[in-house]
Order: sequence, then structure tokens, then C-alpha cells
Amino acid sequence: MNNQEEIYKKAKERIHQLRAFYTHFTVFLVIAIPSLIIGWILSKAVFHSFLIGYAGWGLGVLIHAIVTFEIFNFWGKDWEDRKLKEIIQKENQNA
Repeated sequence: MNNQEEIYKKAKERIHQLRAFYTHFTVFLVIAIPSLIIGWILSKAVFHSFLIGYAGWGLGVLIHAIVTFEIFNFWGKDWEDRKLKEIIQKENQNA
């Protein structure tokens, strides 16, 4: 695979990651906001029940954002490159 194909493949993968996050975030907002409003109108107990559930989902959306936008780059590009080289070396030694 030449360099341009690799760049294209990585760009396409990045676009897929962004689309997945934006879809997740949009679905969260579209469902959570009306549900919380309805819960608030019905009763405080219903609202608090909804709030607890949506707080968990919101945490999932936050983690998805951290991973997608590499806010804390624990396993970023450098890590991938190092691991790739390490695995290739091990495979070459075993071959």
C-alpha cells in the first residue's frame, strides 16, 4: 500500500469515528432532553429516576468524546506505531 492510500484509509477511518460520535451525541440529546422535560413535568421522582439513567448514558457519551477527539491521548498514534513495530518484530523473530 502506498503512502497516499494509507493516508486515505486513515482519513476515512477518522471520518467514521467522528460520524459515530456525532450520531451517538445527537441520539443522546434527542432522547434525553425531551425525556427529562417530561419527567420534570410529571413529578420530581420521575425526573430523578430519568436523571440517574441519563447521567450514566452521558458518562458514556463523554468517554466516547474523549476517545474520539483524543483528549487524553493514552493510546494515540505514537502508541499504535510503537505497538505495530513491536508486533512485527516478534512475528519476524518467530518466523
